[in-house]
Amino acid sequence: MDNKGFVRTLEAVIAIVVIFIFIFTVLPSQKIEQKVPNNIKLIQDKVVNEIESNESLRKNVLTYPSSSDAYYPADLTALERDSKRIELNSFIENSFGQIRTIDFNFTVCNELNQDCMPDFINKDPNCGICYPLPNKQVYAKSIMISNATASRIFRLYLWESI
Repeated sequence: MDNKGFVRTLEAVIAIVVIFIFIFTVLPSQKIEQKVPNNIKLIQDKVVNEIESNESLRKNVLTYPSSSDAYYPADLTALERDSKRIELNSFIENSFGQIRTIDFNFTVCNELNQDCMPDFINKDPNCGICYPLPNKQVYAKSIMISNATASRIFRLYLWESI
């Protein structure tokens, strides 16, 4: 039996294991952490907190149109004229204060995260109520609003317009 060859092979294996241990424990791993800019985070928090606490805004989210409702907007233009969307849009715009370098949009989905109005994810060209998000860094924040009869997910999308 050749002990020298066996020992050298064992040494090589141990050296490789030590190198891997060093690489994975001592060297810092690259963590990709996206930070939400402070101005966007402040607006997200302000809008979400107000929608949670303001009864009128909660009602607008809970009664927001969906495809399962009798009143269903035929297209994006009809949805944009909906009084609930107009009031929510107005509230969000007023939440910006002096900050005019941020654009936004929002969607309201059912409790299963389906039936969203407007749909930002659907890539179907025949989707009548679809709206593309910009090709920019988009920050989203969601909350669930519910009462005894309904549950909806409100999702706010914010991005820097410049």
